[in-house]
Amino acid sequence: MRIKKSYEVHTAPAEIIGHFGQVRLVRKADGRHELVGGTTEARATVRKWCGLYAPFVAFVEPSEHEVVLAA
Repeated sequence: MRIKKSYEVHTAPAEIIGHFGQVRLVRKADGRHELVGGTTEARATVRKWCGLYAPFVAFVEPSEHEVVLAA
């Protein structure tokens, strides 16, 4: 007898905090922040900006799965 199981990956929605060109700053449901999209240089510029103007933002490394954005 063969058992079939279906596993779905449930990801919590994220909220877009700001757009910086092609880079999106998103806050995940668990309170962590992530930069999505853009080039490495553009993400570095956004990190620098956040360091000056939004020091409360702590970044996580990009996830392997696509970020689900809240509408």
